[in-house]
Amino acid sequence: MKIRNPGRGDDPVDRPEVWSAIRNQKRPRVGASSGVRLRQAVPFLVIALISCLLYANTVPNPLVYDDLELIPKSTAIRDPWNIQAIFGGSYWGEVRSGAIYRPLTVWSLALNYRTNELLGEPGEQPLGFHLANVLLHTVVGCLLYRYLTQLQLPVWSNLATTLLFAAHPIHTEAVAGVVGRAEVLAVLFGLLFLLLHRQRRAMAAGAVAYLLAMWSKESAVAFFPVAVTMDALFRVPSRRWPLGAYGVYALTVIVWFALRSQALGDMPRPVPFIDNPLVAVTFPSRLFTAARVQLDYLRLQLIPVGLSSDYSYNQIPILVSAANLRVLGCLVIALAVAGLAWVWRRRHPVVLFAVVGYAVLFSTTSNLVLPIGTIMGERLAYAPSVFFCLLLGYGAWRLRQAVGHPAVAAAPAALCVAYAVLTVDRNQMWADEVTFFRAQVRAAPRSAKAHYNLGAAFAKTGDDRAAIQEYETAISIFSYYPEPFYNMGNALRRLKANPEKMIEAYRNAIRFDPGHANARVNLALVLLDLNRIDEARSLVNELAQVDPQHPSLAMLRLRVGANKGMSTTALPDDLQQGIALYVNGDYTGALQRLERALGAGTIPLQMRKTALMMLARACEATGNTERATTYRQQAATLDPASIR
Repeated sequence: MKIRNPGRGDDPVDRPEVWSAIRNQKRPRVGASSGVRLRQAVPFLVIALISCLLYANTVPNPLVYDDLELIPKSTAIRDPWNIQAIFGGSYWGEVRSGAIYRPLTVWSLALNYRTNELLGEPGEQPLGFHLANVLLHTVVGCLLYRYLTQLQLPVWSNLATTLLFAAHPIHTEAVAGVVGRAEVLAVLFGLLFLLLHRQRRAMAAGAVAYLLAMWSKESAVAFFPVAVTMDALFRVPSRRWPLGAYGVYALTVIVWFALRSQALGDMPRPVPFIDNPLVAVTFPSRLFTAARVQLDYLRLQLIPVGLSSDYSYNQIPILVSAANLRVLGCLVIALAVAGLAWVWRRRHPVVLFAVVGYAVLFSTTSNLVLPIGTIMGERLAYAPSVFFCLLLGYGAWRLRQAVGHPAVAAAPAALCVAYAVLTVDRNQMWADEVTFFRAQVRAAPRSAKAHYNLGAAFAKTGDDRAAIQEYETAISIFSYYPEPFYNMGNALRRLKANPEKMIEAYRNAIRFDPGHANARVNLALVLLDLNRIDEARSLVNELAQVDPQHPSLAMLRLRVGANKGMSTTALPDDLQQGIALYVNGDYTGALQRLERALGAGTIPLQMRKTALMMLARACEATGNTERATTYRQQAATLDPASIR
């Protein structure tokens, strides 16, 4: 069946007066009757039901990947009423370095943590965190439908847009992973901001919603230009440009930036090369590669097959020339879409709005303006996807109007079903760490970090031989990667392998990361076991320079006889094993060993304060803040001079 050319005006819907009537059609008042209220509630119920059903299988999942870095280890999320810690520090807190400011996201996680404790569960129990993510995604869908209705777009188009957004598989990383909550909250409050701004009833409330969006994630600052674009394309009759509101929003950005600067100060924002190699390339190479990445995003929006939770080095090769098919393809598509959207701006302003909204919301995370913490991440598509789905939904409605065949009306439903199947299937990769990282390696076989992650997951399960194979693959991809070398040394120690291989692995970790304190600790322990005291003493002296507060320093000084008047000392097994577990991040195991050594009274005086501080930090890492406070108080009573 031939589709009419929308430029000829032979379709009645193409006539300006008909389009105007559709946009300005009268809608019954909300309180007109119970029947009307029910009909108006049906779309929201459908959206909520589908959103919850699609992500229901994520609720029982454990914490995986970055969730394990933030939730059990960050002290800021232990108390939702510790406003100073939440609003006065970085997102990762003491877990990682980096100038990321997302206090509202941290506060929401803290509320989850406290709710778990009130229910008698461990604070880091994952069920509540996952359930909150699903409910927030559901609210985003309902807000999106309400916002599109406020723009007076066709109801059929609005529902298709929202259901496509709710079901799109590219959103799984933002919803299934707890740390993806920053994306969900930013879009939730960003849509609320656009809705309030469109209503023109509560400028102050709109500014608050905008601030909450930026407090959820920094990239939400881009919702301001989206609001300006909306005002330009969907003019409200008899209303002037809201210049006063723009001034308030600009002031809100200034306030947010000032609070962020005060909280983070001069905190460095190092971006590891392994996560985003664009930080170390020339400006043209960054632009070419970022353009190629945008084409990849667009492909995944259209055909969400081959999704990956990792795109780090060297999954996406760096491009050094514009004479690349992907770069040229991105440029051609961008120019063609922009040109069509501009030509149709009067007849179909929603097309230009969707194109501009997609581009603006991606601008802050595209690496085109400034390099960010990752070269590519599907969670970053959560906000721009609102406008991609709007383009799909509106396009399906236009096609339905032009063709009028029932099969056309069924196309969006079929697409939603396909998306839903892919989403439910992909949610299963968050079932456990090994499953997650196996899927990561399958999707990103050229990523050094993916192989390293899988190796670390194997090591946690006790399969050190499989772990070593993955570490070796990671090193073959990126030979300057210190962490696989360090973890390989640990795995070789557990296997009681050739000591020279351990030593080589640890020395390479130090070589490629001169500040790697734990590699020095474990290498010194290996050398001590081999009775190579002088080499071990040299490493202990280096450790004192690199990290003078390292919890293992006092123990190592005892063992090498570095303290004045003290000979080499053999420490109790529980103390040695507790320190080793602590250094390697096994805080639960460290607690058991260190508390056993403390109870036996076998800890030397020179090590007692260090052991107490390690116990305090291990308690904090496992969520027992009361015991941590007790150990800190005990440590404070000891003479600092006894620890050198």
